[in-house]
Amino acid sequence: GWRRRGRRRRRARARRAWRAAVAAAAQLDALAFEACARDDFGGAARLVARAVALLRRVFPPESSQLAHELAKLGRLSFNASPDAEAARRLREAAAALCVCCGADEPEVAELRRLAAMCTS
Repeated sequence: GWRRRGRRRRRARARRAWRAAVAAAAQLDALAFEACARDDFGGAARLVARAVALLRRVFPPESSQLAHELAKLGRLSFNASPDAEAARRLREAAAALCVCCGADEPEVAELRRLAAMCTS
């Protein structure tokens, strides 16, 4: 009946929104890659931050996709300027990776090491 059609429409709308967000994030990642090739790490970090904002809308906080994107943002922020903001982003990425991949993941230790370098 009408309830089933409404549910299908909502699901289809959600799928379209998910695909659009993932595609837009991929485009931003490609632009960030180009910025890195030009040694513009600050610009790349801004692009990846926009991609993270899009992915937060469609992925749960414990998603590995989101965790890896946060790790990328943390590293780019560190390369742009190893300041308190970079340290915050690196700690956030390490925490996200702990949730989805486990604390023994080597990338978690690396992100924590970089965060410690920011604050020292």
